[in-house]
Amino acid sequence: MIDVATRTVTAAVLRPSTKSVDASVLLARTVTPELMRPGWVEALKMSRSVLPHRRLLTLDERLEHAAAKPVIVPETIVCDHGMVFVSHNFRASCRFLEIDFQPTHKGSPFQKGHIEKMLDSVAGMFAQFLPGYTGRNTDRRGRHPERENLWSLPELQELLDEWIVAKFTDRELCCS
Repeated sequence: MIDVATRTVTAAVLRPSTKSVDASVLLARTVTPELMRPGWVEALKMSRSVLPHRRLLTLDERLEHAAAKPVIVPETIVCDHGMVFVSHNFRASCRFLEIDFQPTHKGSPFQKGHIEKMLDSVAGMFAQFLPGYTGRNTDRRGRHPERENLWSLPELQELLDEWIVAKFTDRELCCS
């Protein structure tokens, strides 16, 4: 899920198959602070930032236990007509949080182009470097991905969360 105004990835959820509850989990993760995790403090130090950091170094200590990403409570959610998003469960979650639900026009992927671009970035800048990556087609596959040691789904979720906070968000802010 992406906040269009700030270009912030508010949540990402990995699942082997998608059910309506997964869309509600995505929404719940959006409105919940992402706490700093072990090892993130070092990776996110201002001295590693592309920003002029010398006068901001004292922020490192203050931010040590801060949220790793902002909490953004959406006013409106725009999504495609995927079954999980038009499900009763997801719509009920939106109603409970007083979030307007707005589906795109059918057959109009350009109305959520920022999501498509983010998914391409995840594939090209994150997923392709993971062991066992099979790519979108056989031309992009490694020689024997089935023989590689694979990460568990919870481990992949941890890696993705850290990558979004430490790499993707910084990239998006510095390159916009």
